[in-house]
Amino acid sequence: MGDVPRRRLRILFSMRNCWYVRIFESVIRGLASQGHLVHILAEHDPDPVPQWTAAATALAAESPNVTVGYARRSLDDPWLDLRVMTRLGRDYLRFLEPRYRATPILASRARARVPARVARLAERGPAARALLRRVLGMVERAIPEDPEIAAAVTMSDGVQPDVVLVTPLVDLGSDQHDVLRAARARGIPSALCVGSWDHLSSKGVLRDHPDRIFVWNETQQREAVELHDAPPQSIVVTGAQCFDHWFDRRPSLDRGEFCRKVGLDSNRPYVLYVCSALFEGSPNEAEFVRRWIAAARETVHPELRDAGILIRPHPKRAFEWDGADLSAWPNVRLWPPRAAAPMDSVTKSDYFDSLYHSACVVGLNTSDRGRRRAHDPAAGVYGESGRDAAFPLSDRRRSPSNLSRPGRTRRSARGVRAWAS
Repeated sequence: MGDVPRRRLRILFSMRNCWYVRIFESVIRGLASQGHLVHILAEHDPDPVPQWTAAATALAAESPNVTVGYARRSLDDPWLDLRVMTRLGRDYLRFLEPRYRATPILASRARARVPARVARLAERGPAARALLRRVLGMVERAIPEDPEIAAAVTMSDGVQPDVVLVTPLVDLGSDQHDVLRAARARGIPSALCVGSWDHLSSKGVLRDHPDRIFVWNETQQREAVELHDAPPQSIVVTGAQCFDHWFDRRPSLDRGEFCRKVGLDSNRPYVLYVCSALFEGSPNEAEFVRRWIAAARETVHPELRDAGILIRPHPKRAFEWDGADLSAWPNVRLWPPRAAAPMDSVTKSDYFDSLYHSACVVGLNTSDRGRRRAHDPAAGVYGESGRDAAFPLSDRRRSPSNLSRPGRTRRSARGVRAWAS
């Protein structure tokens, strides 16, 4: 019996913005290379960061099977405010549940976005919350479909897609529920592609379950069921696709060339500190890193005291490093001087080289630690308390106060020194 010809699918991929092209690039490329048509539907037009848009348009330019469009939402929609406020209220209710008692930062973040009257009612107790949850659910289901979003749920040629993929869907008050709703009304199969390690545990609630939920691992599989009441049979464990293209990558420069490029002593190993996005209102991480450097330089252990330190700013908090002066410490550099996400071949090579040539990686940013692991599973990768970290629950429960806790910089430095020795 011969092979059954593979059907060419028309896939609409709804994204909050083109930042997610970077995360799902390997998936999009793989689908396009198999002959499937992929239409990226981003919410923001123009995108808030030109580099993100450039990455999406470059990907579309490389493949005739990839197109990019934008979901334009009219401010004249009479239902817009009610739709958004209802969703924000339902998301806030989630973080008032007992399981989130240890993470008040999540509730505070959500509360800042809901109407004061809704917040006060939600805080009256479990009975009030149960009633409010039912009322808000009924209101949201009764709101008419957004006609502009419904019209956007098509391919670039105006033809209905065969399947709709959505990411991240879990932003507080997410508009992407309108995309999911439009797909369901038209009988189009839909799926959520989980974009990051904490999306199911620290973001908004899944109100309308898609037909499939693609998760990274068994932890997210459990979170989808326990935190979002997702049907177990709808969940598919795929692995963390955002790491795919790092496994087989090779450095663009040898170690000596890279150290000279960034200004480090090539005769000494270096520690890479990866900065984090963190929550809005978090303490300044640049100040924390300075204290961490000082602690490392004061240690009696020469393997850490004399090691180079390369600091990689996070593109979403690059402003913290404006005017930073690290000249007081020898063999310490900030690179790149202006933070850049790895979106194209040049920035990806620069990013990978900094990971590849490091002796170990330190930071709060779980994704960067995961990329180091993708290259070398035995690599020394340390989180906020100097522990070997592979997406631990303690990371998910951290609060901004962790950056300023007494002794944290010295404990982290001891952890790195212990690994290096």
